[in-house]
Amino acid sequence: MMKNFMILSAAMLLGAAVAADDRAQVLKFDEVEISEPGTPLYQDSDGNDTIQIDGIDLASSDEKKWFRIAAKYETRPKWLDRLTIEYYVLMPTPENTKILFKGVVNYVDIPKGREHRSEMYMHFNSYARYHKKREEVQYAVLARIDDKIVAIKTNGTGEEWWTKYPVHSCGLLNRLDTPFRAVNAEQYEAQDVCTGS
Repeated sequence: MMKNFMILSAAMLLGAAVAADDRAQVLKFDEVEISEPGTPLYQDSDGNDTIQIDGIDLASSDEKKWFRIAAKYETRPKWLDRLTIEYYVLMPTPENTKILFKGVVNYVDIPKGREHRSEMYMHFNSYARYHKKREEVQYAVLARIDDKIVAIKTNGTGEEWWTKYPVHSCGLLNRLDTPFRAVNAEQYEAQDVCTGS
């Protein structure tokens, strides 16, 4: 009886290790980067600043700073039908508290390859209000396929620390909801319009 239990336990552990290894074979985060870009300014053919996306050149205004969190990842299957990436950002505030912000983006038809990119933003007014300057921002980026986590990248400490804070009602912005939507558009996968994300 004890021998059977030990064999079953070993098989379960081996199965968990294989499942984790299988997940690693699907997707891997290469890096996560945080930055403070200025608002992009598009110019028309006469060199005048415009909000039109069909401009020729792209400049940047340094007056207002957005918060940007960007992930680069690699996929290994020939195609992934759907991929969900969740962003959790724990921001130290000027009031010496911490606020957790969340953003979710859904992608479809992701081909095998490296240098896939994903990003989310916080509006410059929210960023100015909620971020204590010169304090480190903690993040966790999760990739899900069929609601199963296949990869995690975090600079935080503690197991699933992002589940221990309430999420602020003001979430992170999808890049399609910002002036950055046209910047390097071909580096980003198609988003799932059926879910609105």
